[in-house]
Parts: sequence; structure tokens; C-alpha cells
Amino acid sequence: DVAPSSLAYSPENMTLEKGTTMTTNTPSVSGGTVTSWEISPSLPTGLSFGSTNGSIWGTPTTLQTTAVEYTIWANNSGGSDSATINITVNDFAPLISYSLNDIIANLGVAINPHSNPTNTGGTVTSWEISPDPGPAFHFNQVNGVISGTPGILLSRTEYTIYANNSGGSSVAYVNVTINDIPPNTIIYSPHTMTLEKDTLMSPITPTTGGGPVSTWEIEPGLPSGLSFDSAAGTISGTPTVLQLNSVAYTVWANNSGGSASTTVNIAINDQVPVISYASPVEISNDRALTSTISPTISGGAVTSWDISPSLPTGLMFGTTNGSIWGTPVGVEGDESYTIWANNSGGSAQATLSLTLVWTLTPTVEGVSATRNTTLVDDIQWTWDYEPLEAQSISLDTGDHNTCSIRADADVYCWGRNGNGQLGYGSSSDLGCGNNNHACKNRPTE
Repeated sequence: DVAPSSLAYSPENMTLEKGTTMTTNTPSVSGGTVTSWEISPSLPTGLSFGSTNGSIWGTPTTLQTTAVEYTIWANNSGGSDSATINITVNDFAPLISYSLNDIIANLGVAINPHSNPTNTGGTVTSWEISPDPGPAFHFNQVNGVISGTPGILLSRTEYTIYANNSGGSSVAYVNVTINDIPPNTIIYSPHTMTLEKDTLMSPITPTTGGGPVSTWEIEPGLPSGLSFDSAAGTISGTPTVLQLNSVAYTVWANNSGGSASTTVNIAINDQVPVISYASPVEISNDRALTSTISPTISGGAVTSWDISPSLPTGLMFGTTNGSIWGTPVGVEGDESYTIWANNSGGSAQATLSLTLVWTLTPTVEGVSATRNTTLVDDIQWTWDYEPLEAQSISLDTGDHNTCSIRADADVYCWGRNGNGQLGYGSSSDLGCGNNNHACKNRPTE
């Protein structure tokens, strides 16, 4: 018979997939009729060779990742023809996914749970990740697991993960964010502040626990004159407004991991007033004060005034300004008074002494008298503390001196004494208060 010729397979290089049925590859041949077929070496498990037509078919069940050359002969009585083919059997490609594909972890805290891949394709022979995670986390190149304890902060970053085998690669994407450990405590000492208007406060900087703070916030805004440092959380400054009722302020310490908050309370009182009075002040019964007694005030604004003991009858105390005015009545001696000026910052006090100056007052006004003539109406002269009654005395008056004799024979004289007129053995001024002598320049009326 004529020998077979021009034996050929198309394709002659076959790349198959393990577990996947291949398309039958039947050869073409010329010449005489082929009576037998041979192949060497034997085909991979799962593949078959047609002994009647030289075809190759089946489903490979083993890997053959390196191409193997096979020689095939077509024979008859006239001779043989041969051809070669190459067969590679790869695994089917992996098919991976990560259920935990958006990982948010904290610096210095082990990632938990780990992020494990699921593979529904062929067996993975190698794993890759891009970009390189460095110290951010650990990528296991044996099984594709993401784990570890982050050593750096990392804003949200997408990583591409490749699962490879002889059949190809599968790609999955995982996002990783590494935040700081959030702050967990904020302590201001003190956390309740009572400040003084227009007085520089001592800055108060908080202490914190947990992770480092990157930014600070406060709500509501601080009173005028006070400042809040958004980098350190410090409260400082000089308040310029009153805030008599304590206000609660919420302070937040933030970082990439989260926030912590606390409350501080701030009240702002006025400065304590400073007051003084010109003292002592002379007063006389039944005689209006020559001018209003007013305090000198500095420091904070006074909101109320108090005085103790109560002023004599006829004198008034200004509860809005601390002034004293009026006409005293019935005063019997000197007296000191304590006066308080009050505001939200506290109280200041001053002492005011009122010194009584004795006066002589007649009971009858506008009486005309003739020398050496009996008075039509008695005139009663009254010291502030004791009367001199006309019925029981003899009264003698001159241009510059007056004397009276009381019923008990006591003699009272007053007036000039430059030539010893008063008769106490001296021409000097006796002075008020000496030798139990009380005097005034003139009567009150």
C-alpha cells in the first residue's frame, strides 16, 4: 500500500486546563489508508488517543505545567509517517475574594480579625500584593492573609492582591486605613474656673490619655478676651466681659482614630471694688452736711452698698453709690461706720468716722431783746446734750462773750479770750474738749 504522508495536528501545541474538557484534536493525513496509530509517551491522565483515527480528546486530571513533546505514527503496510505535538496542562486560574476588604485598624494594635481570602478557583501557587505595605501590616505570601500590628499611620490606601497559578491569576482589591489610637481621657485642672474680668488668668492646659491629639475643638465659643489653642487645648487670656452664671463648654480631643470629650465650666466675676472715704467728717445736730460725703472708687463696678451700724436719724445712705447726705438729729457722740461695696467678685470695706461738733440752739427764733429789760418770752438755749433754762439762770451777753449762771451755781462762759475774758487764768485758747469744755464757733440757729 502507499505509505501515509503529511501527518499533521492543528494545533500542534496544546495548552489545556486541568479539569476542563478539551476540544478533540483530529489529525489530517495523506497517502495510503492508515491501518494503525501509535503515540509515545503516553498522554497525561484523563486524555485519550484514538487508535483508529489518531485523535486526542478528554479531560486532563493532572497538571503538566511544562510542555511535553509527543510523537505520533500513522502506519500501514506501505510504511509510516509521524508528527510531533506539545501538550501543557495547566491548573484553572484562581478566583479569589476578600470579605473583609475595607480594613480600619489602629496604630500599635494587632489587626483583628485577620482578613482571609476565599478561593473558588484553582490552587494558588503564589501570592503578590501591590503596593508594598511595608510596616503598615503583614501580608502572608503563602496564604494571602492580611494581619499584623501596624507600625505606621496610613490614610485609606487601595492594595491590589494577585493569586497566581499555572492557569493564570486572580485579582482582588483591599482598602487599608491605619488610624491612631483615639484619645480616651481629657483632664483640665481645674475644670470649674471662676475668673475675674480684666484680670489675666493662668493658662490651663489639659492632660490626655490614649493616642496623641492632633486637633482640639470647643463649643460654644469662649467669652471675649479668652483664647482656645486648637493645637494644645490650652485656655488662656484676659476676660473682658462678665459671665456671672457658670457656662459649660464641651472640649473635644481628636485624632485619626476618634475623639474624646470633656466639659469645663467658666464663670467670670467682676474685680473686687476698692473704696475709701475722707475721714473723719465733722457733723452737727440739726445742721445739714455742708457737702455730700462720697467715696472714692476703683476696681470693679459696685452693684450694692451696705453700712453698719445704721446712720443717725436724718442722715441718708445711698445704696446705689455709697454717698451720705442729710441733716443729723439727736447725735450724742462720735461714731465709726463700716461701709461695704459689693459686686460679683466680692466685697471691699472702708471705715468712716463721723465726729460730733456740739452746737447751741435757741428754742425761739427772731426774738428782739433790749439791754437790762426783762424778756417778754423766755428763751431756752440748748446744748446738744443738756438744756440751759432761762427761768433758772442769769444770762449776760456782750459783743464777743456770753456767760450764764445755772441754778446749781455753775457758770458757763464762751467767746473770745485774748485778754483772759473767760477768767480761767489764761489768755490762751482753751480749745474744744479740754477740761470737759465743749464748744462751737456759733449756735446752730
